[in-house]
Amino acid sequence: MFQGTYRHTIDAKGRVAIPAKLRKVISPDAENTLILTRGSNSCISVYPRDIWNNKIVAKLKTLNEYNQNDNRVLRYLSHNADEEEMDGQSRIIVPKFLLEHARIKDEILIMGTIEKIEFWDPEVYAEYERSSAVAYDDLIEQVLKS
Repeated sequence: MFQGTYRHTIDAKGRVAIPAKLRKVISPDAENTLILTRGSNSCISVYPRDIWNNKIVAKLKTLNEYNQNDNRVLRYLSHNADEEEMDGQSRIIVPKFLLEHARIKDEILIMGTIEKIEFWDPEVYAEYERSSAVAYDDLIEQVLKS
């Protein structure tokens, strides 16, 4: 389970190191390979390859390519996906088009969200939190009530 928030920097080549606590959660089945794609709310969604294949691709295969909304989702996720293998220093290259989508410059927030990781620009994330502010207690009660 991916959890926690980490602040890192991106180097001039677009490389970012995946934090050790998050690396420990990546299954050997992923073979040190991550799939990056455009996430919602101006972030980058990062999936270990095994989760991408077993959950996301499996779901995409069930979509009807002749249904307009299904086709949009299929294109949105697959056309914007990039596969990256971690190097010896546990870094991956984040493609420029994804950095531009997320408005990430030098600093990056790396956030665990259970089955995936999200990359955010710190300022963009702060604005997202301000714009979607709801009472935390009310939200927890609404979503997690039994």
